[in-house]
Amino acid sequence: MVRTLRDLSLRLAPLLLLLAAHQAAPPAAPARENAERRAYDFSAESQLGDFEPRSGSWLVASGTLWCTSKGTHEELRWRRPLSARGSLKVTLTGAGCFALELGGGERVVALRVDRSSRRWHVEADGRPVLERAFEPPTSGPLVIALRWSPSALDVRVGDDEEVRAALPPEASAPFTTLSLVSVRSQPRLDDLTIERIATGSDATAAPGAVASEDQQIALEQAARRLEAGDAAGALERIADQLPPPRDGAATPLPPQLAHLLQRIGARDEKLREKEPLKSRYAARVVKAQDGSASLVLLFDANVQVEAVEIHRTDGRVLALESKAPA
Repeated sequence: MVRTLRDLSLRLAPLLLLLAAHQAAPPAAPARENAERRAYDFSAESQLGDFEPRSGSWLVASGTLWCTSKGTHEELRWRRPLSARGSLKVTLTGAGCFALELGGGERVVALRVDRSSRRWHVEADGRPVLERAFEPPTSGPLVIALRWSPSALDVRVGDDEEVRAALPPEASAPFTTLSLVSVRSQPRLDDLTIERIATGSDATAAPGAVASEDQQIALEQAARRLEAGDAAGALERIADQLPPPRDGAATPLPPQLAHLLQRIGARDEKLREKEPLKSRYAARVVKAQDGSASLVLLFDANVQVEAVEIHRTDGRVLALESKAPA
């Protein structure tokens, strides 16, 4: 019996040590959250650059964002992608009916606020989820606050308490888009604040993007100006996104930005003689050692050129090697 108990204790010892170590181990650290806040007071027309009119007419006037048309669904989409969770706050400065729409794949969830009827409601894919009455101030601004996640919206309208609207579990894909929608009322909006929250290393921009989020938005707007024949306007739109020179040499550009800059220079010869194009064109010129030939390389070309030593008049003067494509 003594030997049996001793053998049993020896066999249990490793398990007891493992249990003690597990109990003594510190709790796992919570996932780190990266929060980014973007605010728009609509004091300048340039702030509309972060938005894309999908329908209707929108402009900045008297310090507010105003939908000048009066349709059933006048949509202004935020160009930047949403994170899986985040918050939003916007001010309705007068009367009107408008909506905040969040989309992800085929799902669309909307918070609709109607100051005239004193009601707000949440709907998912056109089906009602929650409806509430509220008491707006008789005059002045009405603040609407929203926190989103794939499973719920937390809504606060005016001075009322925050209310949670649980979303249908069958539609749990994270939201990726945000739109401001005017509903037959030409509302004026002010002080829009959007906070994106990403957990761990998740980023709000697409992984592996060849350009930053700011550069991507500038590229889209500049490309539209170039297609409309405004090369100078296109260059002006992306000039702020060009990295400054390093050690007197032009900094390499993301391929999309380099390609658009090349198209702008090809469209307008006068712009090639001015900065920021002039120095970039000069840096892409390669000359043979005897001056008999020269090449101007494309901005987005991954090509190495060597001015080889010349030994005969009919020999090679320049050697080119393309990295991509090989």
